[in-house]
Amino acid sequence: QFGNVLRSMFTMLQLFTMDTWADDIVRPTMEADGSIAIFFICFIMLAVFVFRDLVFAIIVDNARWMEKQDHSDQAKMVEVEKKKCLTRLAELFLEIDKDKSG
Repeated sequence: QFGNVLRSMFTMLQLFTMDTWADDIVRPTMEADGSIAIFFICFIMLAVFVFRDLVFAIIVDNARWMEKQDHSDQAKMVEVEKKKCLTRLAELFLEIDKDKSG
């Protein structure tokens, strides 16, 4: 499973994605050396759970930031539209006020 660097990298990727890791990698390796179980447990805890949760946290944080940005942009658009309506309303009042009495 770990023959050379490329095979080792592929095996670690297989562990990271948890793709048939128990039957294809861990059990045959542990038959040769049982103490390697500590390495596999540490790797799975760190790489799989911590790193994957970190990636998910970054994705969720970016989604929340984009939502907040969208909300801010929408508020700005509403404010601009409101100003346009008020300007148009003021123009209409001036147009209606023929005798300029206010």
